[in-house]
Amino acid sequence: MEQAIQSMLARYGNDLTRLLDMLWELQWQHGHIPSAALPPLAAGLNLSVPDVVETASFYHLFRLEPMGKHCFYLCNSVLAKLNGYDAVREALERETGARFGVPNPDGLFGLFETPCIGLSDQEPAMMLDKVVFTRLTPGKIADIVAQLKQGKTPEQIANPAGIATDSLAYVESMVESNVRTQRPIFFRGKLDLTTALEHMLANEPSQVIDSVVSSKLRGRGGAGFSTGLKWRLCRDAWATRLAVPFAARPPILGNCRQRADPGAISAKVRPLCCSHSIFSPSRC
Repeated sequence: MEQAIQSMLARYGNDLTRLLDMLWELQWQHGHIPSAALPPLAAGLNLSVPDVVETASFYHLFRLEPMGKHCFYLCNSVLAKLNGYDAVREALERETGARFGVPNPDGLFGLFETPCIGLSDQEPAMMLDKVVFTRLTPGKIADIVAQLKQGKTPEQIANPAGIATDSLAYVESMVESNVRTQRPIFFRGKLDLTTALEHMLANEPSQVIDSVVSSKLRGRGGAGFSTGLKWRLCRDAWATRLAVPFAARPPILGNCRQRADPGAISAKVRPLCCSHSIFSPSRC
């Protein structure tokens, strides 16, 4: 184990800010973050073992104990519970033989609840390992679990055509767009992005935000609040300094625990480092 950790540290340049990446790598290799990996990982980053444990335990997608080879994370949002959540939850326990928080006897399946995964318009939704599944029904759950028992991976189940995962076609095959408009198209003709950017830079931030407010532009998500309102509220909430919990550990910035995905942390860095030069932080 120690030799593997040293190799991993070398690949990441013993960079403390890559701790989350290293924890993910360990979890995908072992199904959890082995306790034997913690001392050499901490030493290689000049941290204590409790420092690493604090980071891993802060995010509920990381597991310090074996909790199933395949882990289902069912979104428990209000919208999910209005759209068949209970039936899907029961189907998961029935089909896998596991209970939420307790893996099934042979350790193949683990069941967990999770907050928003960014698919509230397509509930019930879940992450299976790191693959999303939407519009769930008890029948879909039975089919997914049956294919897993046959040895298929979540990626093969969700993407049977083998579409390249870095393409728009892959995204569109996995989730619905669900963007609607009564007009023919959002932008008519070619949009001159250069001129738009020059116009923004020539104006004060307050003027740009006023333009967005007057446009009545509505963004996807955000409980339906207009884009202008969100930008204005963010501007009004600016501070000269931002409080950062656990500032001694760069991988943990801001309040990201409400999001299921540790990757959301990257969206915190920009508003943290240059809040004076942006209009609004990330979606979370």
